[in-house]
Amino acid sequence: MLFVSYGNVDSVPSDPDGLGLSEYRLDRLAKLQPAEKRRQSIGAELLLVKELSAVGEAFPVPLHIGSGINGKPCLLDSTIHFNLSHSGHFAACAVSDAPVGLDIQVISPCRDAVLRRCFCLDEQEYVRSSTDRDEAFTEIWTQKESYMKALGLGLRIPMDSFSVFDLPDGASAWHTALEGMHISVCSLTGSAIPDTVTKRKLP
Repeated sequence: MLFVSYGNVDSVPSDPDGLGLSEYRLDRLAKLQPAEKRRQSIGAELLLVKELSAVGEAFPVPLHIGSGINGKPCLLDSTIHFNLSHSGHFAACAVSDAPVGLDIQVISPCRDAVLRRCFCLDEQEYVRSSTDRDEAFTEIWTQKESYMKALGLGLRIPMDSFSVFDLPDGASAWHTALEGMHISVCSLTGSAIPDTVTKRKLP
């Protein structure tokens, strides 16, 4: 089971009152000031609620979200895994029965210094040989982020220590481009191809 959804956060309120958000989300929002960042964060959890409902998982709202291994957010007292991401006007959500990582990113300019510092040689070659280097850079970047998020380690592991073309320990990544965004999903156990990718209306 692997379901992915995304939605535009422009109409999401920056005030969480009345939205039934988790204590975990409210704590994070207390540290966020820009309205855009608050809409992104709120929109991501609203997507999670919608996706859990769509796959038939009855969770009480507000959700009980805590920190699991390495501090990765998790649903308490549940075997369902999730991961959230946001960038620009969009938030995204992945729900799975196995550890999963997700990254969504607006198309970012390819900078040679970042390419050399963060990408393996085969990834660098892929980007440099592409007709649109910015698209290729963002594609690889989101796949790398999704793997690190699946592990729950974030930037605690060097980005150039693994290649998305040969992920360690049987992990796999899937990628798509849509609406000026790139979305990547990583599964640590089996295929990362989603059962569905759904655009949902927010809030």
